[in-house]
Amino acid sequence: GRRCSLKCKYLHAKLPRGSAAKSIAIESLGQFSIDDGFKKVSNFILRDLTKDLAEQRCFVLDGESGATINTLQRSADFVLAPNVDAAATKALQAKCVTASSISFTALVVARHAKVQFGCVYLDYMWPSDYFESTQRELTKYLAKNNKNRKSGPSDRFSACKEYADASLTDGIHDVELLVLDAGHCLLSPTGAVLAVTIVHSKKSTEAKQRARLEKVLVKGAELHKASLHFLGYTKPSGRPVATYFYAWNTKGFFSPKLSKKHRKLAFFQKSRKLHIAKGGA
Repeated sequence: GRRCSLKCKYLHAKLPRGSAAKSIAIESLGQFSIDDGFKKVSNFILRDLTKDLAEQRCFVLDGESGATINTLQRSADFVLAPNVDAAATKALQAKCVTASSISFTALVVARHAKVQFGCVYLDYMWPSDYFESTQRELTKYLAKNNKNRKSGPSDRFSACKEYADASLTDGIHDVELLVLDAGHCLLSPTGAVLAVTIVHSKKSTEAKQRARLEKVLVKGAELHKASLHFLGYTKPSGRPVATYFYAWNTKGFFSPKLSKKHRKLAFFQKSRKLHIAKGGA
C-alpha cells in the first residue's frame, strides 16, 4: 500500500495503544483485493438480485479494474461510480459515468438532480464510522497530553488537532443521505437493493456498525413508507469484513441463486423483515 512521505507530521507509531486507527491498520490494510473470491461472489449476487428490477440505474464504489461494473453488465450511462483516485477515474470513463469525487459529494449531486437508483453498492474499505471513531479517540488523546505540555503546540500536535477538528464524512453519512431526506429518497420506490461492506475492528465492531446501519435504514423506510428486508450477507473466513444486502420496497423476499462454491462465502438463509410499509410492498 501507499506510505506517507518523509514530510508527514503524523507519527503513526505513536498512536495510542488499541486505537481504532492502529487496530484497523494492523487488521485490515493490505488484505483486500477487488478481484478476490469474496468480492467476485458479492458482485455476482448483486447482479442476480438487481437484474430484473424496474429501475436499472446503479451507484457503485468500484476500483480501477471496474470489477463490479463489469459484472453488473449495465449500459455505461446507467452506472455512477465516483472515485477519488485520478487513475481509477480515467480507467472507469469508458465503463460508466464517473467523477473525481468522494461518494458523499456524488450522492449530493445525484439528490439535487432527483436521480434514484435500483442498485447501490457501498463497497467500503474502512469502517463506516472510521472518521468519527478516530477523531473521538484522537480528541481524548490530545486533551490528555495537552495537560502535560509545558511549551507551545508542536507541529505534530497541530496536525493532529487539525484532523480531530475537521469536518469529515463517513460511510454511514452516505447511507443517511440515501434515505433520510424527506424530499427525495435516492433508492427507487419501485424497488432497490442496497449492499454495504462493513470493515470492522476492535473499536468499530461489526455488530455496532450493523446496528447503526439498520437503524438508519429503518428510519428511512418509515419516512418514505417503504418496506425493508435484510436479505443476507457475504463474508470471507479470517478477515474483518462482510457485505450486507438489503431489499428496499421490493415485492416480498427474494434470494440469489447460489452455487455450492458460492455458499462457502454467502449466507442468505436468515432473511427477515425490518420494516413493513403500510399499504406498500
